[in-house]
Amino acid sequence: MQPHGEDRPAMPPEPAQPIAPWQPQVPSPPPAPRRTRRPLVVGVATVLLLLVAGLGTALWVLRPHKPTSSGSSSTAGPATWGVGSCIWLAKDFPYPTPSIVDKKKQEMIDAMKQYEPIACTDSKALAKITALGAIAHANQPVTDTGCPDDTDLAVRTTGKLTVADAQIYCTRNLKAPHPGDPGGGGGGLVVNDCVWVGSSDGARVLNDEVEETRCGGGSFAKLLAKTKDKSACPADSLSRIPLGDPAGTVLCLGQGGDGMIAKPGDCLWTPANTYRPAMRDDCGRQGSLGATLVAMADSAAQCPSGTHGRQYSGYDRWLCVRYADGS
Repeated sequence: MQPHGEDRPAMPPEPAQPIAPWQPQVPSPPPAPRRTRRPLVVGVATVLLLLVAGLGTALWVLRPHKPTSSGSSSTAGPATWGVGSCIWLAKDFPYPTPSIVDKKKQEMIDAMKQYEPIACTDSKALAKITALGAIAHANQPVTDTGCPDDTDLAVRTTGKLTVADAQIYCTRNLKAPHPGDPGGGGGGLVVNDCVWVGSSDGARVLNDEVEETRCGGGSFAKLLAKTKDKSACPADSLSRIPLGDPAGTVLCLGQGGDGMIAKPGDCLWTPANTYRPAMRDDCGRQGSLGATLVAMADSAAQCPSGTHGRQYSGYDRWLCVRYADGS
């Protein structure tokens, strides 16, 4: 999330071609957008655009290019791939598209988009390179871009390095929206960001797929705190999910206003498998099963009498559920 390219000597910079990240859509009941937090393997393409997400890195593949020299007469002007320069959308997807598409189609659409460096004074400039990130190496996973938490997106380009190595550049949009801001759906994972939690196995609760999402519009949960131990989470935390990083970070999750994570007293929508999480539901919604979350417990045996202990993705504890028929 990769086509390969070749450097073209003695030519202006080749436009960058991304495959864009996907924003999960949440109907009722919502499908589960998924991104594994396992490291993504970087291929041998020489230029890549990456959306910085706190739990991983969504890969956009770009065409190879060489930085524009100060004497270049290209459309992008004298700007180079360096701090202080900006990028612009040199070529957009040429056909009308629906507002909602699935992940694979969105990747194909954004594969047609092309970016180039440009002077920030140009009216076409979209984002500014604010910092140098890490050096990425070919055929090795990108586990950390090395960019600040408020980075909106990162650009990986070989620049003056070898084809095997790539400098990552950190950028901020010149205008809103800013995915790198808390709740914006990108950047480093910080307090007040929102996440979606699922499992890669449809028959077991693993909570191994965490996606940072834009807050609002049915995000699963808000990040209340990041700790090293579940016991250190705030009292209003509804779920405590290990991030799986080397630092042993635990994500303390709550509703935060519009999050779909359920709390005791909420009606509950339950999925048929563990790919997606159980979520709070409108008790009066047509088709609602009328199940109510009564309590959360560390084991099914600790659930109150008259409830059923169930395990669902998105939660680290058992959900004690009472059904509409009283069972």
